[in-house]
Amino acid sequence: MPSTSQGYTWVEKTTLLDSGYNSRVEGKLHIWEHFWVNYQPFILRRGYRLRPRYQPGWVASWLQGNPESESGPVEFAKLRRLAYESEDFLTPNKPELLDAVRVSDGRKVVMKWVETSTEELPVARYLSSEPLASEPHNHAVPVIDVLPLPDDDTIAILVMPLLLPLKTLPFRYVAEFAEAVRQYLHVRHYVLLWPPSK
Repeated sequence: MPSTSQGYTWVEKTTLLDSGYNSRVEGKLHIWEHFWVNYQPFILRRGYRLRPRYQPGWVASWLQGNPESESGPVEFAKLRRLAYESEDFLTPNKPELLDAVRVSDGRKVVMKWVETSTEELPVARYLSSEPLASEPHNHAVPVIDVLPLPDDDTIAILVMPLLLPLKTLPFRYVAEFAEAVRQYLHVRHYVLLWPPSK
């Protein structure tokens, strides 16, 4: 099994995701979230702002001013309700993905860390480079920026526009669904051209 840069296999990482609910309510970060916190200053210097949860020294907003009542610690059920109502309680479903904002223009983006030893990075760059980037049939998500980590050459961060997941699109007609499938197949066509002939 492939391992992540933090030494966890993908199966172990999924288990960590499922096991951290109570600790999230208590205002603690998942183990994998520390990757984003550790690189937050670097990412900000490169022009992208992460959500408050990933700022160094973050304190959960639902715990501020509510740690205890006159009768003792706040009940877990009340704490859970307060957490659910807070933006900084939200975490991504996949540890390698995180939303951010480009500082220069306020554009919402998604960041994805990728292992540089795989073909994902060169394929993404290939599909986002000219002349393919201008090709009307290229429906691949464009890469806006690539952030090589300053202290780890095995990982890079891809920056892409924030899009809706395919499963949440409100298809009203069969033709809309057929168009989405057609665009998906166009992307597959370009990926199958990898590596480019010289």
